[in-house]
Amino acid sequence: MATTLPTADDVQELHQFIQDRNEEEWQHARAAEDLPDAHFDSIRRLSNSNKLALAGTTAYLLATLSQGQTEQAARVWDYLTSCGEQWQEHPNWNNTWANPARSALRQP
Repeated sequence: MATTLPTADDVQELHQFIQDRNEEEWQHARAAEDLPDAHFDSIRRLSNSNKLALAGTTAYLLATLSQGQTEQAARVWDYLTSCGEQWQEHPNWNNTWANPARSALRQP
């Protein structure tokens, strides 16, 4: 299997795409009128945690790319694209971010 490496721009664009989707989900949760405070707090903590994990993954991927660590960069790109797969039907989706192995798992 060929190793697929992203460009730094690919990484930055996917990072921003996922951040934007997270923000949309957060705004949707905040707009829910029947959401108990305890659930709202849980969603906020999950959102903050996800944002930090995304930022760390992106920074690490950019570092591995700049250091020429091909195998590690490909592995981290697989994780990052797996995160983005759930929004594949979004109009701003870019096929550069496709993860065929993860997409196949979602098929019925």
